[in-house]
Amino acid sequence: MGLGYLALSASRGTPLLQAADQDAGLVPAIVAQTLLGIQGAYLVLVVVILAVVSTASSEVMAVTSIIVHDLYQIYVKPFRAVTDPNSCVLCGRARGRMANPIDKCECQSKTSCKECFFDDAVRAETKTAIQAHFSCKTHGSYREYMEYCNRLKNWSLIICSFALIPLTIILDILGIKLGWLYLVMGVLVGSAVIPLSLSMFWTRLTSEGMIAGAVGGCIAGLATWLGLASRLPNGLGAGSFYQNTGDDYTMLGGNLVSIFAGGFICVTVSYCTKPPLEIHDIWDYTYDIDNPLHPWAETYQQDLGLAEGNKLDNRPTFLSVYSKFKSSAWAAIGASLLLTFILVVVWPAAMTTAQVFSLNVFSGWIAMMITWVTLAVLFITVAPAMEEIRAAFQAYKATHAEVAQAPASLTNGAASTEKF
Repeated sequence: MGLGYLALSASRGTPLLQAADQDAGLVPAIVAQTLLGIQGAYLVLVVVILAVVSTASSEVMAVTSIIVHDLYQIYVKPFRAVTDPNSCVLCGRARGRMANPIDKCECQSKTSCKECFFDDAVRAETKTAIQAHFSCKTHGSYREYMEYCNRLKNWSLIICSFALIPLTIILDILGIKLGWLYLVMGVLVGSAVIPLSLSMFWTRLTSEGMIAGAVGGCIAGLATWLGLASRLPNGLGAGSFYQNTGDDYTMLGGNLVSIFAGGFICVTVSYCTKPPLEIHDIWDYTYDIDNPLHPWAETYQQDLGLAEGNKLDNRPTFLSVYSKFKSSAWAAIGASLLLTFILVVVWPAAMTTAQVFSLNVFSGWIAMMITWVTLAVLFITVAPAMEEIRAAFQAYKATHAEVAQAPASLTNGAASTEKF
């Protein structure tokens, strides 16, 4: 749309829109309307509505998940107040390499539980809105707790959705431009990029380092952003605040300082504070990010070579998981570094060395962009569909294998569950 707008403006000898209309985001609409008429304007309207709705729904779902799973289930009302990662959330007994064999967790996943099999069969035959209580002594209480959390999540989803309305009205009344707001968000949240990234693979990271990096980097980024804007003509005055703070170099400086200062402070404070637990204990804490009904060890038991992945106590060691996925991890790291180098270094360097394009060079550049976009569209369209087909086929095979391996008493009892 941007190139189309420049081409149409050049052909007319004057810009199609004023600067204020460009900042308001009307470039796609005017290009589509000029090329396709009123139908083009309607198409842009539909695309914008779809983009806004999908983006808003994903953000609302993310916030709702944080409220329910990360706050309510952990700090407000957990199913079982377990602070030791070696304790089972279902029975409370010890598990793992340090567990006492006398009082050791013997819980299994829902997949191999006979009582859950009957509970599912009873609920499948229930025609009323009120479902029967779970009778499973191992998973029943936890399943009811998860159903309660799902209902709470639905209400949180509605509340968060309605909370967007006053926020949107406030932004509209203040006249805040979306492009400016988007860039400012980088200054505000950019400081958390490196701390969050380190939390996934650096065992030396501490909570103090993460908090100091996120908060300190944000303060440094804001100070740099406002400081650079104040050096421009009229500084931070009311009449030039948006123009000066939205300057490209001002935004660039604020974002860069926020990101790198957050990372530097995070690493420095982590080394200056108390070291975390031993690497195997951290690995045990990582295990808690799991669903005891369907543990991930059971999902990957074939890849990890586990004999009884359905048992919650049967956890693979850190070294076994690392050795199994070592090649995949290095491939992901290599691809990430390569793509980052291309997008951050090679591509901008190629653009800075280029002067005014000739017609042939410009045509080749446009052809490359069209090819890039076409391949990207094909990938994001075909790849998810193929992945869903593969997952559905695997689920189909797993279901049939589960039914085939189920005891005869279960398969026969499922047909007549009145006694339950």
